[in-house]
Amino acid sequence: MGLLGKNSRATGELTTTTVIAKGCHIAGELRLSGHIQIDGFIEGKMNTQQTIIVSNEGRVKGELWADKLIVSGLVEGNCYADTIQILANGKINGKIYSDNLSIELGGCFLGETQLSITDRVIEHDETNIETLKTA
Repeated sequence: MGLLGKNSRATGELTTTTVIAKGCHIAGELRLSGHIQIDGFIEGKMNTQQTIIVSNEGRVKGELWADKLIVSGLVEGNCYADTIQILANGKINGKIYSDNLSIELGGCFLGETQLSITDRVIEHDETNIETLKTA
């Protein structure tokens, strides 16, 4: 059985989950291709193509990039993900860039939210093209 109840063997894929244990403190940039669960503290930038889970005791101060972000602990910083779930004890303080945001009763979000960053980049590029055409 894979992460979040998915049977990854049925599809022929192996799912790897990295766990940052309670009491562990990591500072810097972390890049992964698999899932990560944070029970400790991370300060810096984290980027994965899979899911980031911040558990009840987990804390993150920095920038998170993921396909999916699930928060039960505390995140302070900008979050970029296709799907973001703030669970009952979760708290995000910062900007959220996502097309799919859900907040459970008891969850907390302080900051601003915008559509995913890819939409902003396309709009920005179109503005530059219009500026170049008129020059």
